[in-house]
Amino acid sequence: MVYCVKCGAKSPDEAKVCSQCGSSLYSVGKQVPHKQVEKECFGIPGGGVIVGIAFGAIIILWGLILALEAAGIIEGNVPIWPFVVILIGTLMVVGAIYALRRRQ
Repeated sequence: MVYCVKCGAKSPDEAKVCSQCGSSLYSVGKQVPHKQVEKECFGIPGGGVIVGIAFGAIIILWGLILALEAAGIIEGNVPIWPFVVILIGTLMVVGAIYALRRRQ
C-alpha cells in the first residue's frame, strides 16, 4: 500500500494518483537538496577578504615606493602597475588551484 503525502489515504501500490484526493503519489524526477553556494572571488571562498588584502597590499606598496623616492633611496617614477598585475595574476592562479582541489 502507498500512502498519500497530501491527505494520508491508502492507495494500491500500482496507483499513480491518490484514490481520495487525486494528488500524485510519486514525485516527478529526482529532487536534489539545495546546496548553499559560498561567496567567491578569484575562485576562493571568502574572496572578498582576499580582495581587501590585495588592495591593502597595493596601497602599502605604493606608499613604500613614494617614501623611498622621497628619501632619495630610489629614483622617481617607479611604476606600480607591474606589481598590481603580478598580484592579480597570483590571486587568479591561487583561485584556480583551490577550485581544482575542491573538485577532487
